[in-house]
Amino acid sequence: MKSITQHAAPNVIAGVNFNVDRFKELFAWVNALSADSVQALLLPNSYGLVMPFDGKSALELVKEGNKIYLNRCSAITSGGGVIGIFESLTPTLELELPLDLKRTQVYTVTVEIDSRNRQAFGVTSQDLPERKLSTLPSYQLHIRMQEETLVPSHFLSIGKLVFEAEEWELTNYISPCLHIGASKVLKDRLKTYDGNLNELLKYLPSIIRQTGNYNDKATLELREFCVQIGSFLAQNAPSYHNLSIYDSPYRMIEIWNGLVSLSDFLLHRLKELPRQQFYELLEYNAHGVAGIRFNAHQFENIIGDYAKFRFEQEDILAAIEQTDKILEMIVPLLRSLSTKYQSTKKGAWEETRVKEEPITPKPPKPEESSHSTW
Repeated sequence: MKSITQHAAPNVIAGVNFNVDRFKELFAWVNALSADSVQALLLPNSYGLVMPFDGKSALELVKEGNKIYLNRCSAITSGGGVIGIFESLTPTLELELPLDLKRTQVYTVTVEIDSRNRQAFGVTSQDLPERKLSTLPSYQLHIRMQEETLVPSHFLSIGKLVFEAEEWELTNYISPCLHIGASKVLKDRLKTYDGNLNELLKYLPSIIRQTGNYNDKATLELREFCVQIGSFLAQNAPSYHNLSIYDSPYRMIEIWNGLVSLSDFLLHRLKELPRQQFYELLEYNAHGVAGIRFNAHQFENIIGDYAKFRFEQEDILAAIEQTDKILEMIVPLLRSLSTKYQSTKKGAWEETRVKEEPITPKPPKPEESSHSTW
């Protein structure tokens, strides 16, 4: 309950002048109650940009010359505050870049809620005094160090500033998002990742069927690997296919993080020699059969790095880049295995392909007499 300690309820008693200041204090207290209530319900990754009421972009941030302009922002902060900046209702926020920024530092652009002050908007009153009939909380743009954005607050990270080519630029960045649909990049990835999942669910059963005719140890390990990760994906597929643009980005990433953690476990349960043989089998099928480059060291490193990866709401782009990297490696590899699987050349493994011997039908048993013998 941090907010209501900063904006406590005003003590209005008989004789207190109920003026503009008292109304400001009441507004601040009501906003604080709302923010604390929202924050109590928020999950760790449930804050950020939200789908706006008009279906348009949730964020419009631009840099022109030495100034930054915020035309639109629809969001909930980690502290439970509501941000609603829309070009048709509220004035554009602008901020001139300070002159003392360090060129080697990466800065975070934030939008902050000023609960003590409000800004008027809407139609003009017909009575006196003439005024706008409605108000919104006042908002401000700030430039902060990265570590200042990692605590529950009433501001939201909306951009990153880096010094490139002798000037400050807004670099590629995905703001914290409560909804997948609040970011075009996330909406595109939702469609792409769903297609990747469908591909893997098609390739894995094919690999399992094709490897059923082999009993060399490397192929048996490959079959077990595919059974395990295929079962995991099949169990999670229904909920993944039902994800919508109103779901959290974390839910879109969670399945892939789980898949890679399982893969990392399955690989590290093998001793060094069997694991080396497993990689040689993948290389033989990827490069020798399908023409795809496979590097065992790179394969193991990418899986190991992603298995240890932790999703951070303040750095969704890192999660997207890690997921892209793993899928760009796994999907083509499994596609090649499912298209034309071959065991290694004869003599490379301890066993060879299982010989299929013709089945000789057994002669039928002689039919017993139905007559009783006394």
